[in-house]
Amino acid sequence: MSVQFKTVNVSIPAQTGLPVPKQGKTDAFESTVRHANACIQSWDVQYVNKDRAFYRALVKIDNVQINTDNSVQFDVSAGVRDHSGVWDDEYQGEVEVLVIAELADN
Repeated sequence: MSVQFKTVNVSIPAQTGLPVPKQGKTDAFESTVRHANACIQSWDVQYVNKDRAFYRALVKIDNVQINTDNSVQFDVSAGVRDHSGVWDDEYQGEVEVLVIAELADN
């Protein structure tokens, strides 16, 4: 058994409204992936074309899955909003995801 790490950058295109999940995927690992998980390594999300008051940020990873080609895929959601209670201001960004995989001895 060994553990390997891969980093994936996921771009969050300019959008308004609740954060829409974007899919990220690693390249194939060197051998069969037995278990995998993902965590946020870094994130940068900002308003587009406006300087707004900041109230809430949401950054999360969901649905981590191992693929048959020994890659790992996941969904990333990220967004920011002001104190209005509505996700109505345009934002964009990038999330850097660290994928940790336990590999089988082949």
